[in-house]
Amino acid sequence: MDAVSHLHVVDCVPVTCETNCQAGYKYQPVAGQCCGKCVQAGCLVAVSENATHVVQPGTIWNPPRQPCINYECMIIGKQFITIEAKTMCPYFNPEDCIPGTEVIAPDGCCHVCECLAAVFSLFLEFLLHIV
Repeated sequence: MDAVSHLHVVDCVPVTCETNCQAGYKYQPVAGQCCGKCVQAGCLVAVSENATHVVQPGTIWNPPRQPCINYECMIIGKQFITIEAKTMCPYFNPEDCIPGTEVIAPDGCCHVCECLAAVFSLFLEFLLHIV
């Protein structure tokens, strides 16, 4: 209060808004308020104990050196949902393969080859037709 006028003194101080958001969130202004807020913008995937990766909604992410795992981010209602999908590889024994036919599938996950048993089966079928 001002001693002479006996009126309240207005002391304006600028408000500092925290606009830095944690990973997976973005700052969004709020109408009618000085400061906005951080809102979720992506799905968080824990890569290690102290590291995360942000997957954007509608995208699929495959972690480096883990070709058999995919993470997808979806928004259902107003919730961000992370879906983890693990590829299950079929049984693989290199001794069952025709030498030189072993490869890794195009997705980088599973080992595949031309199987000796399948070739042997075709060979037997061929022999039966000749006889």
